[in-house]
Amino acid sequence: MMKKAAGFTMLELVIVVALVSILSAIAVPQFSLWAQSNRLNSGSLSIRFTLMLARSSAITKNSNVVVAFSTSADGSYTVFVDEDGDYSQGSDEEVLEEGTMPTGISLYLTDFEDDKACYNPMGIPDSDGTVYLKDSAAGNVRQIILAATGNVKIEAGP
Repeated sequence: MMKKAAGFTMLELVIVVALVSILSAIAVPQFSLWAQSNRLNSGSLSIRFTLMLARSSAITKNSNVVVAFSTSADGSYTVFVDEDGDYSQGSDEEVLEEGTMPTGISLYLTDFEDDKACYNPMGIPDSDGTVYLKDSAAGNVRQIILAATGNVKIEAGP
């Protein structure tokens, strides 16, 4: 009596490879879009949390706190305690946080005067404004909006 050979036939193997190839062709571009969208959301949340940190720090330290945005290539931001009230970071002024945007995300525009948001010791911003982030691959835009009351929200861009 002959034993039946175990394993796959060539036809079964070709079908499995074809199915995996088709599923990969569909999934990989979607994963790239998801990853880029996730980076944009991460950058938006980072700016939102930074503005909220500046507000709470202004209240707890009973001092002006400034968030200075850089719209250059790195899209960085710095939060510092503004002891002398000149909206500029002096060498002796405490830096609370520094950060940059994730890869592929640009901080390309703000509505704040001199790209700086400032909170007074009561946690009220000197002015309202918006920070705009852009996904360089897909062109999606997010707005991080600072209201005159100090509330911060994120919306899809224009």
